[in-house]
Amino acid sequence: MYLLHDLHKQQPPSACSFFGRAGWEEVLGQGLFLPALVISTSNETLNYLIPMKNLARALCLLLFFFCLSARGQSDPTALRPLGIGDTLPPYILENVMNHPEGRIQLGDYRGSWLVLDFWASWCGACIGMFPKTDSLERLFEGKIHFLPVTYEPEAVVQNTFAKRKLLQGLKPPMVVRDMTLRALFPHESLPHYVWIDPQGVVRAQTSLNEVNAANIRLLLEDGSVAGEFRQPRLQSLPFDREDKLGRLHELLPEKNAIYQSTLSGYVEGLGGFYTYRQSKEGQPGRIILMNYPLRGLYQLAYSSVAVFFGLNRIAVEVEETAPFDAGGAGEAYEDWLRQGNGYCYELQFPARLAGQEFSMMQEDLDRLFPQYRARVEVREWPVWALVRTNRKEKFKSGGGQAKADVRPFGLRLQNTTFHPLVRLLNIQYMQHLDGPVVDLTGYEGMVDLELETEMNDVEAVRRALQPYGLDLQKRKAKVPVLVIRDRAQKEE
Repeated sequence: MYLLHDLHKQQPPSACSFFGRAGWEEVLGQGLFLPALVISTSNETLNYLIPMKNLARALCLLLFFFCLSARGQSDPTALRPLGIGDTLPPYILENVMNHPEGRIQLGDYRGSWLVLDFWASWCGACIGMFPKTDSLERLFEGKIHFLPVTYEPEAVVQNTFAKRKLLQGLKPPMVVRDMTLRALFPHESLPHYVWIDPQGVVRAQTSLNEVNAANIRLLLEDGSVAGEFRQPRLQSLPFDREDKLGRLHELLPEKNAIYQSTLSGYVEGLGGFYTYRQSKEGQPGRIILMNYPLRGLYQLAYSSVAVFFGLNRIAVEVEETAPFDAGGAGEAYEDWLRQGNGYCYELQFPARLAGQEFSMMQEDLDRLFPQYRARVEVREWPVWALVRTNRKEKFKSGGGQAKADVRPFGLRLQNTTFHPLVRLLNIQYMQHLDGPVVDLTGYEGMVDLELETEMNDVEAVRRALQPYGLDLQKRKAKVPVLVIRDRAQKEE
């Protein structure tokens, strides 16, 4: 499951509502039974004198102009979010890939179940579900349809499907550049599924755990069982990244705060996120973590530009491991956080203390969790070592501006050390490995490196490194490790 934060705002696709912005009651109240029929669009108002004997023609003209109005609509925030029990209007959706007409009328799905599948190219779980939903649609042919929906443009989607082996041969109709459906069904995590019954009524909104053949069989027998599906919790409190944590529980004043350090337990109604802001232009710097586990607090406090302490580089040596072991994912993980294992932390610091903020955070953790002691120790540890396989320097830089260009399926380093590659692998792509990636090449010069591959696949990355005389090899090496112990435990 992936949390959605700070997605780039995209222009919404063209969309046409059968009734435009008005319902029939509004239309009837504004002129169908008056000598003059008033037709309003988002940009202008047109007046036509239409005799009542031409009422049918008037209705067609009215429908035409309302469709124009909806096509020109550019503010999806004006749409009212739909909830369980609401009826999804029969919108016509433009920007539909893999469809002969390039558009879909939602009303055409009436008579069968429709599942809106909100996804994004960076969401591995979303991509992993496509073969499953394709199989389910084939299994229950004609009785249920999955319609993928993404805010991303068609070019990104095409690139994703072209490069992912898992997606080869799959060409489902898919809504791209969407903002309309996203406004109707706001959500914080991906993938997100909206279940709509054969009458067009919204019956459930779920995560991927509910998408299986057993649940679909139950739905086809009795649609009311959708109400028993577990619904994801949405952010319901008026709080964003610019708000202060003190605003939630009124522990500290909001205004004129130069320094503050605040800790609370799990806050229902918020998502989980991390924000770091450097102090500048008289504004204090800020670290904030929302609904993070204790291991995540220590991980952030002790990591640095030089060393990232991922889960595969932390040794938790305590008798009671429950506060550090989530033991699940998705909703099970959220439940674990709610059971006293999730925390919200904020540190606000003045410019004169810049550079000391993470040391201050370490001190806070020592004070706030006195039962534990965290230290960085050098240990012999399982690692994935970046090594040279020959003495040739095919990666030696030709100079130029130093930069690291990160792409969806690869990266390009120019005139940098190997450090950006190692850091990206540890933070972004390979946290799932059983040991951290470390640089054991012994090369201290600048490099040029271009990798076009699936960066979260260690074997694919190894193949991409081979032309440069490089490899990732599983070894043991002495590296810094973050060790968390019970404070009463004797340190060696």
